[in-house]
Amino acid sequence: MIDRGIEYRQKIIVIPFANEELSEIIDSEVAFNIRVDRDTVIIELSFGSKKLLFKIYETSNQGEINVGTWLENVDLLKKQTGETTLLYQQVKKICQALADKNEIVNYTLSTANPSLQYWAEKGKGLELFNWDTTEYFIEENLPSVLTCKKIFLKQQQDSHDFPPTATN
Repeated sequence: MIDRGIEYRQKIIVIPFANEELSEIIDSEVAFNIRVDRDTVIIELSFGSKKLLFKIYETSNQGEINVGTWLENVDLLKKQTGETTLLYQQVKKICQALADKNEIVNYTLSTANPSLQYWAEKGKGLELFNWDTTEYFIEENLPSVLTCKKIFLKQQQDSHDFPPTATN
């Protein structure tokens, strides 16, 4: 019996992002690898002292994909300027490439880290993603969590991509 979830992941997610295709999307200085963990495809991106897990979650809606990220510091590695922004630039490119293949990508960034909250809400993250929504979740005796959401849609081809038409 075929596991329909695996079939779905291979058709929608894994095949469009073979290593060769990701190497065309992701900047050359960023290391990456792909793995599948149950119903989630994980693209691990690393640069300098940061590692970012880009998770593609299965959804029951055909043509729609949910993604999220997890950023962590790798203390033993040397910090480089602009690590966070460079890794999230890759996230944006991957989200758009996924949307171009699948129509809709729902990206959610959630963080309790004050530095990443500032980056996402007021810094370069806001410039990069121009979030559709941002919201804080506050629970007593817990750090506040910022959740930012962005919907990526399939890009329309520009008119210059089509053969010119004769005009009178």
